[in-house]
Amino acid sequence: MSAPNPYASPAEIVDAEVAKLRQRDELLPVAITLIVFSVLWIFLGLNGLAFFYITTAIASAEAQPGAFDGVWLPMLGIATTILYQFVLLSGAFSMVRKGSYVWAFATCCLACVPILTPCYFLGMIPGIWGIIVLRRPHVRAAFRTN
Repeated sequence: MSAPNPYASPAEIVDAEVAKLRQRDELLPVAITLIVFSVLWIFLGLNGLAFFYITTAIASAEAQPGAFDGVWLPMLGIATTILYQFVLLSGAFSMVRKGSYVWAFATCCLACVPILTPCYFLGMIPGIWGIIVLRRPHVRAAFRTN
């Protein structure tokens, strides 16, 4: 991160601050949408895991042999999508902090995967929106300066 120019005119300083606010205003809605969808999907996934576990525990309490046999694959799928959502959350927070451009762009690309995306096809919307915003030159420059 470079030090601010001590000889810059007040107009240049104001222009730089306005540019930072503009970049934040473009990135923040995308990141917040990804965060909300990911948290929602994590919550729903945890509820799904609890549902599968409780229903199989009830079935095994009723002494049904093989109650847990058919439930491991759906539980593994839900657990995988929950971990995937934590990856998307990490990228969305990176986008908010303007940490890594590559990680923010990869997160938007990962959000476009229809099976694992948060809330399935609804998650593609912030993914495509984020790709469009991140491809703008002034947004790229904001990641380079931080």
